[in-house]
Amino acid sequence: MGVRPGAQEELASPACMQHPSLQFGRTVTSGYFHFGKHRVQSLIKDEDVLKAVTTALDVGYRHIDTAYAYLNEEAVGEALDGYLRTGKVSREDLFIVTKLAGIHMEASRVRRSIEISLRRLKLQYVDLFLIHMPVGFKYISDDIPVPLEDDNQCVILDYSTKLLDIWKEMENLVDAGLARSIGVSNFNSDQVERICNIARIKPVTNQIECHLHFPNAKLAEFCKQRDITISAYSPLSAPGLPREM
Repeated sequence: MGVRPGAQEELASPACMQHPSLQFGRTVTSGYFHFGKHRVQSLIKDEDVLKAVTTALDVGYRHIDTAYAYLNEEAVGEALDGYLRTGKVSREDLFIVTKLAGIHMEASRVRRSIEISLRRLKLQYVDLFLIHMPVGFKYISDDIPVPLEDDNQCVILDYSTKLLDIWKEMENLVDAGLARSIGVSNFNSDQVERICNIARIKPVTNQIECHLHFPNAKLAEFCKQRDITISAYSPLSAPGLPREM
């Protein structure tokens, strides 16, 4: 991450850091802008992730988004722990998001998934925990978040995924204090509706691809009508991703 000379001081100024916030549910708020740390397989080194997160915090970001499947939670955790130890911010100043692994899309694995993520992130809780996608992957081990066919071209899916059972376990994470709020990601309107119809704790957000070339307007309006915020990933598009993604 390159920062031009003097930019870090300008961005870290109080005037720059005072940006509007967004309500997630009844008790959790976050800044409009967040720093996402997606990593394609192992193309980005841990030390680069650590430096990027630390720089983001230095210039005023407080909303950090990662996921079990990004393979960088440990590096993000090191950055967060180191920054918190400086006293520049408190835990309450941060809004940390991670996501349920595809291989843990089974009710009995949901709690273990967040516990692994929390251990890697060196946190007691996350501010938002998302179901990463509405389909599960075949479970082989906790160390293989994206199982691939022998040709390494196709993800091995688990067609027995039961979204409603998984959501009930997500709600239990809020009760246990492991997640302050819960939501979904990459869900279409039918899937969101199914969750809302049985939810004791409604999803606070649906994180979806949303940008000028793909505004996803119908889904955004559908969620808005149900008081579910939209979190946009790739809001400026994502030219660095491989074409096959």
